[in-house]
Amino acid sequence: MCTELEGAMGGKLKMGMVGGGPGSFIGPLHRLGAQLSERVELVAGVFSRTPERSRAAAAAFGVNPDRCYPTFEAMFAAERSAANGIELVAIAAPNHFHLPIALEALACGIHVISDKPATANLAEALTLREALGKTALIYAVTFSYTGYPMIREARARVLNGEIGRVRKVNVTYSQGWLSSALERSGNERAAWRTNPVLSGIGGCISDLGVHAFNLAEYVTADTVKEILPDLNNGRNWPRTGR
Repeated sequence: MCTELEGAMGGKLKMGMVGGGPGSFIGPLHRLGAQLSERVELVAGVFSRTPERSRAAAAAFGVNPDRCYPTFEAMFAAERSAANGIELVAIAAPNHFHLPIALEALACGIHVISDKPATANLAEALTLREALGKTALIYAVTFSYTGYPMIREARARVLNGEIGRVRKVNVTYSQGWLSSALERSGNERAAWRTNPVLSGIGGCISDLGVHAFNLAEYVTADTVKEILPDLNNGRNWPRTGR
Protein backbone atom coordinates (compact mmCIF):
# COMPACT_ATOMS: atom_id res chain seq x y z
CA MET A 1 0.00 0.00 0.00
CA CYS A 2 2.77 2.42 0.92
CA THR A 3 4.51 1.85 -2.41
CA GLU A 4 1.33 2.52 -4.38
CA LEU A 5 0.62 5.72 -2.48
CA GLU A 6 4.21 6.93 -2.74
CA GLY A 7 4.04 6.47 -6.46
CA ALA A 8 0.94 8.60 -6.59
CA MET A 9 1.97 11.29 -4.10
CA GLY A 10 5.70 11.19 -3.46
CA GLY A 11 7.42 11.78 -0.12
CA LYS A 12 6.59 10.46 3.34
CA LEU A 13 2.89 9.73 3.80
CA LYS A 14 0.97 11.70 6.42
CA MET A 15 -1.21 9.41 8.50
CA GLY A 16 -4.01 9.99 10.98
CA MET A 17 -5.26 7.35 13.39
CA VAL A 18 -8.63 6.71 15.01
CA GLY A 19 -8.41 4.71 18.23
CA GLY A 20 -5.22 3.21 19.57
CA GLY A 21 -5.03 5.26 22.77
CA PRO A 22 -4.10 4.17 26.31
CA GLY A 23 -4.88 0.51 26.90
CA SER A 24 -5.10 -0.33 23.22
CA PHE A 25 -3.24 -3.37 21.96
CA ILE A 26 -3.27 -2.70 18.22
CA GLY A 27 -2.87 1.09 18.15
CA PRO A 28 0.80 1.13 19.15
CA LEU A 29 1.49 -1.54 16.52
CA HIS A 30 0.08 0.71 13.78
CA ARG A 31 2.29 3.54 15.03
CA LEU A 32 5.39 1.35 15.26
CA GLY A 33 4.71 -0.16 11.85
CA ALA A 34 4.52 3.30 10.33
CA GLN A 35 7.71 4.33 12.09
CA LEU A 36 9.64 1.22 11.09
CA SER A 37 8.60 1.57 7.47
CA GLU A 38 10.23 5.03 7.33
CA ARG A 39 7.57 5.83 4.73
CA VAL A 40 4.69 6.92 6.95
CA GLU A 41 4.44 9.64 9.60
CA LEU A 42 1.69 9.74 12.22
CA VAL A 43 0.68 13.40 12.41
CA ALA A 44 -2.92 13.48 13.66
CA GLY A 45 -5.49 11.41 15.45
CA VAL A 46 -8.50 10.75 17.61
CA PHE A 47 -6.94 8.28 20.00
CA SER A 48 -9.72 7.93 22.55
CA ARG A 49 -13.30 9.00 23.18
CA THR A 50 -12.01 10.55 26.42
CA PRO A 51 -10.27 13.88 25.59
CA GLU A 52 -7.68 13.57 28.36
CA ARG A 53 -6.66 10.09 27.27
CA SER A 54 -6.57 11.13 23.63
CA ARG A 55 -4.24 14.03 24.44
CA ALA A 56 -2.04 11.73 26.51
CA ALA A 57 -1.73 9.37 23.57
CA ALA A 58 -0.93 12.23 21.20
CA ALA A 59 1.86 13.37 23.51
CA ALA A 60 3.24 9.83 23.77
CA PHE A 61 3.12 9.40 19.99
CA GLY A 62 4.74 12.76 19.28
CA VAL A 63 1.63 14.23 17.66
CA ASN A 64 1.10 18.00 17.80
CA PRO A 65 -1.71 18.66 20.32
CA ASP A 66 -3.35 20.96 17.77
CA ARG A 67 -3.89 17.91 15.58
CA CYS A 68 -5.47 15.78 18.30
CA TYR A 69 -9.18 15.96 17.52
CA PRO A 70 -12.35 15.21 19.53
CA THR A 71 -14.01 13.13 16.77
CA PHE A 72 -13.01 11.46 13.53
CA GLU A 73 -15.45 13.71 11.67
CA ALA A 74 -13.65 16.77 13.03
CA MET A 75 -10.27 15.34 12.06
CA PHE A 76 -11.27 14.55 8.49
CA ALA A 77 -12.95 17.95 8.05
CA ALA A 78 -9.86 19.82 9.24
CA GLU A 79 -7.21 17.66 7.61
CA ARG A 80 -8.81 17.44 4.19
CA SER A 81 -8.42 21.20 3.73
CA ALA A 82 -5.01 21.55 5.41
CA ALA A 83 -1.97 22.20 3.24
CA ASN A 84 -0.13 19.30 4.84
CA GLY A 85 -3.16 17.25 5.87
CA ILE A 86 -3.34 13.51 6.29
CA GLU A 87 -3.42 11.32 3.21
CA LEU A 88 -4.52 8.11 4.90
CA VAL A 89 -6.10 7.00 8.14
CA ALA A 90 -5.39 3.93 10.24
CA ILE A 91 -8.51 2.57 11.91
CA ALA A 92 -7.64 1.04 15.28
CA ALA A 93 -11.01 1.50 16.97
CA PRO A 94 -13.51 -1.17 18.10
CA ASN A 95 -15.23 -3.10 15.33
CA HIS A 96 -18.53 -1.19 15.25
CA PHE A 97 -16.66 2.02 14.36
CA HIS A 98 -14.88 0.57 11.33
CA LEU A 99 -17.58 1.21 8.75
CA PRO A 100 -18.54 4.80 9.70
CA ILE A 101 -14.90 5.84 9.94
CA ALA A 102 -14.04 4.28 6.59
CA LEU A 103 -17.05 5.82 4.85
CA GLU A 104 -16.29 9.29 6.22
CA ALA A 105 -12.63 9.01 5.24
CA LEU A 106 -13.47 7.93 1.70
CA ALA A 107 -15.99 10.76 1.38
CA CYS A 108 -13.22 13.18 2.33
CA GLY A 109 -10.75 11.75 -0.19
CA ILE A 110 -8.59 9.98 2.40
CA HIS A 111 -7.14 6.50 1.89
CA VAL A 112 -7.93 3.85 4.51
CA ILE A 113 -5.94 1.17 6.25
CA SER A 114 -8.22 -0.68 8.65
CA ASP A 115 -7.60 -3.20 11.33
CA LYS A 116 -9.71 -6.33 11.18
CA PRO A 117 -12.54 -6.83 10.60
CA ALA A 118 -13.35 -4.52 7.71
CA THR A 119 -16.87 -4.23 9.13
CA ALA A 120 -18.90 -5.74 11.95
CA ASN A 121 -21.24 -7.74 9.71
CA LEU A 122 -22.02 -8.71 6.12
CA ALA A 123 -24.54 -5.93 5.50
CA GLU A 124 -21.91 -3.36 6.45
CA ALA A 125 -19.34 -5.08 4.24
CA LEU A 126 -21.68 -4.76 1.27
CA THR A 127 -22.17 -1.07 2.07
CA LEU A 128 -18.41 -0.59 2.16
CA ARG A 129 -17.97 -2.44 -1.12
CA GLU A 130 -20.52 -0.17 -2.75
CA ALA A 131 -18.71 2.92 -1.48
CA LEU A 132 -15.34 1.64 -2.70
CA GLY A 133 -16.81 1.00 -6.11
CA LYS A 134 -17.39 4.72 -6.47
CA THR A 135 -13.84 5.82 -5.71
CA ALA A 136 -10.27 5.18 -6.80
CA LEU A 137 -9.00 5.54 -3.24
CA ILE A 138 -7.00 2.72 -1.70
CA TYR A 139 -8.56 0.62 1.05
CA ALA A 140 -6.56 -2.03 2.89
CA VAL A 141 -7.08 -4.42 5.80
CA THR A 142 -4.09 -5.35 7.94
CA PHE A 143 -2.91 -8.95 8.07
CA SER A 144 0.40 -8.47 9.84
CA TYR A 145 1.43 -12.11 10.13
CA THR A 146 2.04 -12.34 6.39
CA GLY A 147 5.07 -10.12 6.93
CA TYR A 148 6.80 -12.52 9.32
CA PRO A 149 9.97 -14.12 7.87
CA MET A 150 8.94 -17.67 8.86
CA ILE A 151 5.56 -17.24 7.16
CA ARG A 152 7.30 -16.01 4.01
CA GLU A 153 9.64 -18.98 4.18
CA ALA A 154 6.73 -21.41 4.56
CA ARG A 155 5.00 -19.91 1.54
CA ALA A 156 8.19 -20.10 -0.53
CA ARG A 157 8.68 -23.78 0.33
CA VAL A 158 5.11 -24.61 -0.62
CA LEU A 159 5.37 -22.72 -3.90
CA ASN A 160 8.69 -24.40 -4.70
CA GLY A 161 7.12 -27.80 -4.17
CA GLU A 162 9.52 -28.72 -1.36
CA ILE A 163 6.79 -30.40 0.69
CA GLY A 164 4.97 -31.98 -2.23
CA ARG A 165 1.32 -31.45 -3.04
CA VAL A 166 -0.63 -29.76 -0.27
CA ARG A 167 -3.56 -32.01 0.64
CA LYS A 168 -4.53 -30.74 4.07
CA VAL A 169 -4.08 -27.45 5.92
CA ASN A 170 -4.51 -27.13 9.68
CA VAL A 171 -4.38 -23.62 11.15
CA THR A 172 -5.00 -22.62 14.75
CA TYR A 173 -5.00 -19.26 16.51
CA SER A 174 -4.66 -19.54 20.27
CA GLN A 175 -5.33 -16.57 22.53
CA GLY A 176 -6.34 -16.98 26.16
CA TRP A 177 -6.60 -13.55 27.68
CA LEU A 178 -10.42 -13.74 27.76
CA SER A 179 -10.55 -17.12 29.53
CA SER A 180 -11.87 -15.29 32.59
CA ALA A 181 -14.58 -12.61 32.76
CA LEU A 182 -12.34 -9.57 32.36
CA GLU A 183 -15.27 -7.57 31.00
CA ARG A 184 -16.70 -7.58 34.51
CA SER A 185 -13.58 -6.05 36.02
CA GLY A 186 -13.51 -2.80 34.05
CA ASN A 187 -11.31 -4.02 31.20
CA GLU A 188 -12.48 -1.91 28.25
CA ARG A 189 -10.98 -4.14 25.57
CA ALA A 190 -12.75 -7.14 27.05
CA ALA A 191 -16.01 -5.23 27.41
CA TRP A 192 -16.44 -4.40 23.74
CA ARG A 193 -15.02 -7.68 22.47
CA THR A 194 -17.58 -9.70 24.42
CA ASN A 195 -20.50 -7.51 23.34
CA PRO A 196 -21.89 -8.64 19.94
CA VAL A 197 -23.41 -5.19 19.39
CA LEU A 198 -19.90 -3.72 19.42
CA SER A 199 -17.72 -6.57 18.16
CA GLY A 200 -20.14 -8.06 15.63
CA ILE A 201 -22.06 -11.31 15.73
CA GLY A 202 -18.94 -13.33 14.95
CA GLY A 203 -17.11 -12.09 18.03
CA CYS A 204 -13.44 -13.04 17.95
CA ILE A 205 -13.91 -14.88 14.65
CA SER A 206 -14.16 -11.59 12.78
CA ASP A 207 -10.90 -10.05 13.92
CA LEU A 208 -8.85 -13.00 15.22
CA GLY A 209 -10.15 -16.02 13.32
CA VAL A 210 -9.56 -14.17 10.07
CA HIS A 211 -5.83 -14.41 10.78
CA ALA A 212 -6.01 -18.18 10.53
CA PHE A 213 -8.08 -17.95 7.36
CA ASN A 214 -5.64 -15.47 5.84
CA LEU A 215 -2.60 -17.59 6.69
CA ALA A 216 -4.16 -20.71 5.20
CA GLU A 217 -4.64 -18.90 1.89
CA TYR A 218 -1.34 -17.03 1.98
CA VAL A 219 0.98 -19.92 2.80
CA THR A 220 -0.68 -22.29 0.32
CA ALA A 221 -1.12 -19.58 -2.34
CA ASP A 222 -4.57 -21.04 -2.83
CA THR A 223 -8.08 -19.69 -2.34
CA VAL A 224 -10.86 -21.11 -0.19
CA LYS A 225 -13.77 -21.95 -2.47
CA GLU A 226 -16.37 -23.06 0.05
CA ILE A 227 -16.82 -23.08 3.81
CA LEU A 228 -18.82 -25.13 6.30
CA PRO A 229 -18.99 -22.97 9.45
CA ASP A 230 -19.34 -24.74 12.78
CA LEU A 231 -19.16 -22.28 15.66
CA ASN A 232 -19.64 -23.18 19.31
CA ASN A 233 -20.97 -20.08 21.03
CA GLY A 234 -19.51 -21.06 24.37
CA ARG A 235 -22.76 -21.83 26.18
CA ASN A 236 -21.60 -25.39 26.71
CA TRP A 237 -18.13 -24.35 27.82
CA PRO A 238 -18.13 -23.62 31.58
CA ARG A 239 -15.43 -21.07 32.36
CA THR A 240 -14.15 -19.63 35.58
CA GLY A 241 -16.06 -16.53 36.57
CA ARG A 242 -18.71 -16.83 33.86
